[in-house]
Amino acid sequence: YVEATGNHIAKVGFDKIVAPTCKEKGYTEHTCAVCSIVYKDDYTDINSEAHKPKVLNAKESTCSEIGLTDGSICTVCDKILVAQKEIPKLPHTEVIDLGKFPSCSEVGYTIGSHCKVCGEVIVAQETIPKLNHSEQIRLGYAPTCSKTGLTDKIWCGVCNEILQEAEVIPALPHNFVVKGKKTASYTSKGYTGDTVCSVCGTIKNKGKVIARKTLKKPIIKLSKKGNKLTVTIKKVTGAQKYEILIKIGKKWKKFTTKKLKFTKKLTKGKKYQVKVRAYVVENGKKVFGSYSSIKKIKL
Repeated sequence: YVEATGNHIAKVGFDKIVAPTCKEKGYTEHTCAVCSIVYKDDYTDINSEAHKPKVLNAKESTCSEIGLTDGSICTVCDKILVAQKEIPKLPHTEVIDLGKFPSCSEVGYTIGSHCKVCGEVIVAQETIPKLNHSEQIRLGYAPTCSKTGLTDKIWCGVCNEILQEAEVIPALPHNFVVKGKKTASYTSKGYTGDTVCSVCGTIKNKGKVIARKTLKKPIIKLSKKGNKLTVTIKKVTGAQKYEILIKIGKKWKKFTTKKLKFTKKLTKGKKYQVKVRAYVVENGKKVFGSYSSIKKIKL
């Protein structure tokens, strides 16, 4: 395009009138019949009312965003023709979040609420700590030497959680003592005694019978002096007294002594036999040993 000058001759029938807009002036467009150049003239002022409106759609408000009313804008000059107005947010659609009582296995929660539409928390729920366990106890028992023991078992009577597991306690060692021990005497047998646990009675070793005590056979020696016969006795362990038998003629005559030498007046020129045995008195009863060998002598 070129501006019109007095030199151009407009071609008849080819004029084009362009109306003014809200942004640009109007004009008439000609084509030169001589040189075919297109040129403009006859300008008209800008038409401030000649906007091309575009609708700005309204938007509904929600509980999380504001809304807007309908509006419009000129697509040519971008002038706001009808301003959109803000529509306040809607109130939240409150939904109650139920609380929960705590237990000994789970925490609880207070009552809260949130918006059903946007999910925003309105009243936050707070955590309530767990309750204490309701302890139940199965009592254990102490060990002995014959069986193991057991510690207490503790669990919650509400949730059944094991709070303390029962543990085995090793058995105790036996306490062995000797029972039934008896010393042998001259009138009764003895016993070494049983090795027995004083707690549970378990027998570790059975005892053995001890034979009755016996007095050994005495060893004697005879001697003479004149009409006196002397019997010398070798000491017998445990003996309290000695019984001496002297055969005078056809009869044995009994004598008793504590001493190891016994002298007796007898008739000279005769033959005598002598035997001796040791004895003790136990529980009022005489207990004799075996007789010695018979010794003979002539005074």
